[in-house]
Amino acid sequence: GSSNQKVDDSSGDFHDIIIKEATTTPINETLNITGSLTIGSRAVLDGTNENIKVEDNWTNSSGTFNEGAQKVIFNDSDGGSTFNIEENGTFNNLELNGQSDTTYQVSNQTLETSNDLTITQSTVDPNGNNVTVGNKLTITGGKFDGNAESIDLDVNGKASITGGTFNLPDNKFSVAGDLKIKNPSSFDEGAGKTLIDAGSDVSVTNTEKFNDFEINTGNTVTLETNVTTTGNLTITNGDTLDVKSSENNGIELQGDWTNNGTFNEQNGTVKFIGSNNQTINNQETFYELIVNNSGNSAIDSNSKITTEATTTIKQGKLKPANNSHFDGKVFVNNSSELKPDKDIIFSEGLDIGSSANFVQNSGTTTFDSSNDVEINPVGGQNYKFNNIVFDGSGSWNLKFDHLSVNGNMKFVNGTFDAGTRKIYLKGDWNNTGGAIKLGSDNTTTFAGNSASITSGGTSNSQDFGPIVINTDQANDTITLDDNIDIDGKMKINTGVLDTNSKKIYTSKDVIISDTNTSVNNSSGSWVFDGSDSELDAGGDNIGDITVDGSTKTLSLVSNKAEVKTATIKGDDTLDINGQNFTVNNDIVNENIVKLQGDENVTISGSYDNDSGTTTYSGSQVDTTIPGDLTTANNVKFDHSATWTLPSDMDLEGDLIINNGTLDVDDTSDHKITLTGDWDSSGGTFKYRDGLVEFEIRQYSVLNSMN
Repeated sequence: GSSNQKVDDSSGDFHDIIIKEATTTPINETLNITGSLTIGSRAVLDGTNENIKVEDNWTNSSGTFNEGAQKVIFNDSDGGSTFNIEENGTFNNLELNGQSDTTYQVSNQTLETSNDLTITQSTVDPNGNNVTVGNKLTITGGKFDGNAESIDLDVNGKASITGGTFNLPDNKFSVAGDLKIKNPSSFDEGAGKTLIDAGSDVSVTNTEKFNDFEINTGNTVTLETNVTTTGNLTITNGDTLDVKSSENNGIELQGDWTNNGTFNEQNGTVKFIGSNNQTINNQETFYELIVNNSGNSAIDSNSKITTEATTTIKQGKLKPANNSHFDGKVFVNNSSELKPDKDIIFSEGLDIGSSANFVQNSGTTTFDSSNDVEINPVGGQNYKFNNIVFDGSGSWNLKFDHLSVNGNMKFVNGTFDAGTRKIYLKGDWNNTGGAIKLGSDNTTTFAGNSASITSGGTSNSQDFGPIVINTDQANDTITLDDNIDIDGKMKINTGVLDTNSKKIYTSKDVIISDTNTSVNNSSGSWVFDGSDSELDAGGDNIGDITVDGSTKTLSLVSNKAEVKTATIKGDDTLDINGQNFTVNNDIVNENIVKLQGDENVTISGSYDNDSGTTTYSGSQVDTTIPGDLTTANNVKFDHSATWTLPSDMDLEGDLIINNGTLDVDDTSDHKITLTGDWDSSGGTFKYRDGLVEFEIRQYSVLNSMN
């Protein structure tokens, strides 16, 4: 028509309506159209008064629809068909409530409402067109099918999806209010981004998944459920993501964690569950952290991360940035890896699986607990610390098969208990205040380049177990900066030991290889203070030695032993044991020096034997005793052999022949001078033409079978 026309369907429904020309059509009743509605290019449909119900197509490509404050309802009653919605303007409220197998397909235009969009039945297919909701999106049934479509679904208010099927688009789903996705019949997160861009505090409920999830509100977004993303999670500058203290909701993500705002972790859990590399962009604090990357890829933090409770690496790799701090215990499960960028702090222990890796190429690992904690790799060997510092008032119980350290170990405070484990160290040992428990099974191997040992003293809390020096090069030097006490063997396989004027207290054997080793004795000394032990000096002058245990015997087992001074204390024994022995200064014998008799013993100083005994107990026959031992205190022959004097013998004490034969030499007839007793009742004395002279000071006892 050429003037305004009214449509009143109070006495019956229309099937199709076509509005042509420049006709404004007010509606006074609900307009029910069982077919299609078409608005021509020069037509105007005024919907300000009543609702419009359309079962089939809506076509308005270039006309005018004044949506007013009412609702347009698509309510196909037949089902099984696909209809088009083409509107170049805006609906106010739009509802889709047709049959479950009816599809309404958006054609050629953005589908836009100035108020709400409600889907209770039927399918909405954006068909490549954006969808904009002016206020609230509600889906209780039906289907929104944005799957595989690069479109935007923009909701400028709340969104509530509690039924039906919701397939997110592959570009963007934005919500400016509370988001509630709770147990829809079917859900697909798509390949796009869900953006919370409200201007106020809002909440998010999602029992399903997001792909990328981003908040950009300038306020706080509170999670009402656990949240899972198959893509990235982003918190923009000025925003806060809160997992809600009363619920401590968890977050699982397969992509990157980007936080330029604030994350309120409460007591929630964050899980990285991707199959490719994932990143954490900024300094971050988690409560509980779990890494379960199925692709065995890396979770790499660009800045320090802190965890307040446990951290578990179930699968994949965690690469925390410098100065990351783990307040709770850290578990590195089999086939996974923890690889700190540099410095790292553990407060409640570390548990590494037998086939897991711990790799630290630089920096320092600090254990700072005030509690008793375990460091436990369950027998694994695939880990290397760089530097380690123990600095807390607690106790660290080592459960490693062995502890491997590429750099230095430092003990500042607390107690380090190695159990029965071994330590491999390539750098310095520095104890400035810690208590150390190392037993006879705890071998410490110095296996790197030059390094130093600062023991902190020789008390029980500072002792070593066995020590092995096995440096990379023969000229690498291990330098003592303190006296050390070794409750076990000491072996030098390769390298230089610089005693640096310090004392080495050892209760067991000392074995020094005769190749690729040396000892820079530097006025240092060795004190053998345990039970019986052996010395294999490897041909180097090892400095001063003292035998000072409890009835201890030190036996030489090397034919090249050389020392500066040898001291044998009151109830101890030095057994030269048939080896050649060179003493650059004196031997001070307060108890027993024991020989077989054929040794080449060279003493550049004196043989100070004022209270000790020199005992010959070897089984060699026709043996000439060492000339440097013919001046002594007491001398005892105690085996069925023949000993021949190489020179006159001057004794400040007794001469006892318990067994065997003493021969003064039939060509030289050497003289024997003594100030004490003579007892040859158990053996034989071949005096020949020699002289025995008693220099009596009080009295002497002569007991002879000859």
